[in-house]
Amino acid sequence: MKALYLALPAALALVSCKGGDLPPENRCAMYWDYYYNTGLGKELPERKNAEGVDWADIRAIVTADPSNKTEVCQKILNDAFPGDAALAQVKGPIPAAQ
Repeated sequence: MKALYLALPAALALVSCKGGDLPPENRCAMYWDYYYNTGLGKELPERKNAEGVDWADIRAIVTADPSNKTEVCQKILNDAFPGDAALAQVKGPIPAAQ
């Protein structure tokens, strides 16, 4: 019985991971990990080609919700593509990628 109590949360976690697309905030966090690990601190062409970063998805996320909920995507996009059209609707300062 104890094994069942331990296995159930793990099984539920696996099911929830396969439940479809991640919410925008989670995708932004994932892209930040890829961008930071692959591109940050390198030359601009290398940053733009950071493996695992989907620029179209980042632009779509920022365009759909330019609020501070998507500021992680905003800082990635602003670092690699300063002045990108997707950033036009963002109110307030965009955090620096550090």
